[in-house]
Amino acid sequence: MRTRQHSQGYILAYLPAHSRASRGWVYEHLIVAERALGRPIPLTAHVHHVNELRNDNRPINLVICESVTYHRLLHQRMRAWRACGQSTWLPCDYCGEHDNPSNLYLHRNGRSGRHLHCHTAYQKANTEHINARRRKTSALHAKQFAIAPQPNMTACACGCGGATTRIRKTDKRKNYVKGAYYVYCHGHARRK
Repeated sequence: MRTRQHSQGYILAYLPAHSRASRGWVYEHLIVAERALGRPIPLTAHVHHVNELRNDNRPINLVICESVTYHRLLHQRMRAWRACGQSTWLPCDYCGEHDNPSNLYLHRNGRSGRHLHCHTAYQKANTEHINARRRKTSALHAKQFAIAPQPNMTACACGCGGATTRIRKTDKRKNYVKGAYYVYCHGHARRK
């Protein structure tokens, strides 16, 4: 049987008659797994390399996974085992540290979560960043929209120091509402 190495490290064997052959080439780990099982493996099944060496196709190193989801779970648990010695622990999204799932706020997918203290620190830093950006934008906005007031203009209600044309509000029937005006400048989407 002729073999060659795939660019991703897998060993390919030349078997044009195989059901999974692509241009005559089949992954060798599929052939070894089918021989060990005694029948062809289903198309939805995946073969996992226990030591994660893609060219090590010994039967003792291969696990047949019923689906890609189970295969991903094996890899997730192997990463957790290497990181902390506990295969069921999950990583925190912010600090990357693995911890018991009971100490984390889990995502709906159940594959990751976050520590409360990491999330609080992230929210605080993110809020400070957003507020600084808002202050900078507000200052630029005030300079950009500061124009000389005219009779039909009023100060912007957002507090940016800009001015806006008083446009009368209408109700659903397109009738003017008495005393109601749009008072936000063109840089703001909110209306009052």
